[in-house]
Amino acid sequence: MILSKSQLRDCFLDIVTAEDVERGKPEPDGFDAALGRLGFILRPHPPITAAECLVVEDTPAGIEAAQRAGMRALAVAQTVAASKLAAADLIRPSLAMADLDEVLRLLAARG
Repeated sequence: MILSKSQLRDCFLDIVTAEDVERGKPEPDGFDAALGRLGFILRPHPPITAAECLVVEDTPAGIEAAQRAGMRALAVAQTVAASKLAAADLIRPSLAMADLDEVLRLLAARG
């Protein structure tokens, strides 16, 4: 609903919500489901691996779930203090402060 009201829904191939999985964060079920759905949607292409995914999160439980799914996490510290998101691969104060090219370069440099 939020994505539709903000006119962002069409920016996503698919959306997985808490209602789509049995176990919520910090379990990785939501991220695993999203990866599976993307694999189905993009069938003709080489499969996407968890290591190629970047999760944007704003909670410690979400960061833990991303890591348990084998994905990298970019923390956005708008609703939770950055110190509580320290387990993320990168932390930015807002999405506006997260330049995608910079994020990808930093993550590539970290291996």
